[in-house]
This record gives sequence, C-alpha cells and structure tokens, in this order.
Amino acid sequence: GQIIAVANRRRLMVWNNGGDAPFARISHERKIVSVDISTDGSRALVADNGGQIALFAIFQQSISRIEPEHMHWHAHPANAAKLAADGSHAFTAGAEGVLVVWQLIGGERDFLPRLGAACVAMDTAMDTKRVALLLADGTIRVVDPFSLSTVVSIRRATPAHDTVHTPSGLFWDQSRSALVSCGASGAMQWFSHATNEYQMAVSVVPRNAISSTNANPPPVRTLELAAFSKSGKTMITVDGLSSTATVSGEYRLRFWELRGGKYHVVTQSTLPAASKPIGIDFAPEGNQAYVLLKNSRLGVWGSARSGWSCTSAIDLPNGVKGGKGIKVSSDGTVLAVAMQKGFGLWSTDSGELIHSFSTPQVGMVEGVEWTGTEGKLCVYGSNGAAIVNIMTTSQKESITILVKGNVASVAADPTGNFLLAAASPLKQQSQTTSRLQTFMVAFDLTKPSQRQCWLVNDGVRHAAITAAGELVAVTTSRRCVVLQSTVEDASDGVIQGAGNFPRQSALPGLADAMGGKSTIVQKHTAPVASANSNSSTQDNASIADML
Repeated sequence: GQIIAVANRRRLMVWNNGGDAPFARISHERKIVSVDISTDGSRALVADNGGQIALFAIFQQSISRIEPEHMHWHAHPANAAKLAADGSHAFTAGAEGVLVVWQLIGGERDFLPRLGAACVAMDTAMDTKRVALLLADGTIRVVDPFSLSTVVSIRRATPAHDTVHTPSGLFWDQSRSALVSCGASGAMQWFSHATNEYQMAVSVVPRNAISSTNANPPPVRTLELAAFSKSGKTMITVDGLSSTATVSGEYRLRFWELRGGKYHVVTQSTLPAASKPIGIDFAPEGNQAYVLLKNSRLGVWGSARSGWSCTSAIDLPNGVKGGKGIKVSSDGTVLAVAMQKGFGLWSTDSGELIHSFSTPQVGMVEGVEWTGTEGKLCVYGSNGAAIVNIMTTSQKESITILVKGNVASVAADPTGNFLLAAASPLKQQSQTTSRLQTFMVAFDLTKPSQRQCWLVNDGVRHAAITAAGELVAVTTSRRCVVLQSTVEDASDGVIQGAGNFPRQSALPGLADAMGGKSTIVQKHTAPVASANSNSSTQDNASIADML
C-alpha cells in the first residue's frame, strides 16, 4: 500500500503513498487501458488498447521496463490485467473472451478460452488461487488460473458495460413475473424483482468472441422478439442476422418447449428480411400462436406432438403495427391488431375482418390491450390512451380518453378491470428515451374517477402487473421499478405501502389534478431502480395536462 500507480492516456505515473508529486513517469507507445501493482510494490503491469502487455520494475526513485519489452497475444484492448501476489504470473483478458495466464519467469502462457463474453474487469485472491472475471453479459466467473477450470459462475440481471455488442432484447415474462434480458453473450436471463434473484438462462443466440482485427467483422445474430405463453411452458423467439455486403439479412422464428426445467427448441423456421416477424401473441390455452410479419401477413401456428406448424394465414392491410400491437382476447375468439391510426378486429376462427376502428385521439398507435369488461379494448399511442367500446358502432361514442401523453405501454391485471399505463408528456417526445421522466398512471375501470400516479426518472419499456398484484415499471436502463402499491390498494384510491419501502411526500397539487391521493416511491434494493422523489411546478403542470 506504499506505491500508487496512475495511468493517464499513454503516461504511467508512480507516487509514494502520501507524496505530493509522482517520483517517476514513463511514456508508453499506446493508450493504457489497465494497470496493476504487485503486492510488494516492486512491479507494475500495463495493458494497452492494442492488446500488448508490458512489465515495469519500480525502484525508489525511478521506473524501468523489464525485458521482454512486449508480451502480445490479444488482438483487442486487454481490458483487465492483474499480477499474482508473488509476482510470478500475470493474468489478462479482454474482448476475445479468453483468460491468458502469463508465466513471467520463462515466458510461457496458458489459456482458458470460451468465457462466454468479453471480460470487462478482473480481481484476484490474495493467494492467487482464484481469479474473478466480470463479463459483459453480467456473469461473474470465478476460475482456478492454474488448473484452467471454472469454479463457479454467478449470474446477475443487469449486463456490465459492453464494448463489443450493444445489448438487445428486454422483455417481461408474465407467467413468472420476471424481467427477461438478452445481453452480449446472446443468452436470455430471467430475473425476479420480488426475490432479487436470477432465475435461469437460455442460450438463444450464442456468440463466440473473435480475435480478428478485421474492420468488417462477420454479422452477429441479435434477439428481436420474445413471447411467452400464459403457463410459461412455451416460448417463441425471433432473432435476426444483420445484413452485410456478402450476407443478406434473415430471421429465425423458433418455438421452445419447457422440459425438465429447461427450454428446448422444437420448431425452427427461417424467413427473409421482407417477412420479418414483428409481433407475436399466444391464444389463452397456449396451443395456438399468432405471428405477424412485416409484409402484413399473419400466420396462425398450432402445436402438435411433432412440434409447431403454420396451419393458416391471414392477409392484413398495409400499415399494421408489430410489437405490442397484436393481442388475442381472453376467450381466444377475437384478434386485435394495431394500425397506424387505429386497429382492426379479426375472427380467430374464420380469419375474416370483423370491424375496423379509427382512433385519431391517441395519435400513432403503439399497442392494444384487452380489458376485463366485455367488448372494451385499450388503445394507446403517441398522443394518449383510450378505452374503445367495440360493441358500439358510433366512433364518437365508443372512445373514452384515459390519459394524454406519449404512452409506451399498458398492462392489465388478471381481471382486466385495472390498467397501468406508462406515459410521458408530449413535450418530451423529441428527447432521448433514456432521459425521459415517465408517469406511471393506474386506472380502475370500475371507478374511473380514481387514479394514482408515480414519477419515474427514466424511460419505461414495459408496464406490468404481476400475479400477486404488484405494479411494476421496466425501464430502458434495464431496471424494475416496483411502485408502492398493489392492485387492491390502488383501486381503493389510497396507497397503503408495501414492505419497508420509505414513503415519500406527494407532489404539491397532484391530488387535485388526479382526484385522489398520490405518492412517489423509492425502492433501494438492487437491482431495482429508483422512482424520483424530486418534483417541480413544471412536473405538476405536466401531470395535470396529461390527466
């Protein structure tokens, strides 16, 4: 603890602990991305953005490089580098997903490949018998560097900083009340906010790290869509292969069945880019699935002993909306499909169009959600959310506005009489989604005058109501915000609180704007994110305008 080394771009500076100025400086050829000092303070290990490793000897008033001048294996920056406590070995890892064990006496090296993702950080035990590696997909892998074996792998929900692949895929599995994310390694990970625990993982689009420095790396597959049956026994995924000069884009539609606690692929179909699946929903019983394609064709898939097969197809008009814009009614007889300025209803039996509705009040339609009241559907989009009575032929009388604003998601509780909407003020639509302030608004359709509101300092990807009645917001930063209420509490117009979460003061004037009590809440247990407790007059005005 007597020596401190600091890397600043290409310069390495060394201080005595408590010294006012560095006693030694040395310039390196490339930008330094990682540095470590031996336990006795006699050596410094440097790794640069070109993948080269250099070892320096630290003296009382100087520092010099130790031969050989360069140790080179990594083709990409060696993001993590550590020295063994006795100075006999060095450990490095980076974007290749390989741990390199360097023998500093003799110059030999060993490898532990296929870590599963790029390594972004590393630490060693005091006796150097264990090395802990933090990978870009959020996995912490503890390895024995001398037997080159993995001792234990620990998964977490939130991926670490990823310099190789942008994490894609963020979904909500209602059957398990779990957040599902797909990160750098291509594995889907289930995380329960209720128990703060990782549940399971499925390798959907596995990726092998590439050592090549080619400026045009080969295309990789990314997870585009995922849907889960009500029972959780069946999962449908869509992954895409990005287009390059030599490879045309294509998409895989795969059906997975849960067997022995693990998902297994039972059916796979490859589709061209023009037929990209953009929306999926299951029938209530889980034995049928509806897959909406980019070319406005709807495939009806049925399950059998041998797997899943497309039994029929329906040609829909142009302008259909994918994502959350396809929903099957609770009895399985009607399919609602969102259009740009409205939605259409199709019979699941005959495939014929029943009726189409225009909903200019909600702007560009984002999605649809069935309610528990027979004949009523929630439609939401860029200008708000509304309840549409599909039993009424009069367009004017059939629409009831719930909230004004840019509504990204709406969830219904199992009864369907309670809705949770994620809405941001219209003035924020031009801002980056991750910087938005989102208002989570709860509605009891049996008591329309009673509404509750929470402010979340982030964009919200999914609104969700768990089987236990918890109200959850899944944010764009891959967090779960648990609102301080349940369906039963919020429907009474008063928030009762949950567990030991601290109660925050209500926004001034918010109760008058909403006709009921309101509370902004905060949950501190990682990885649950925080709802914002800071408010302003502008926030109050935005809420009043929306409601």
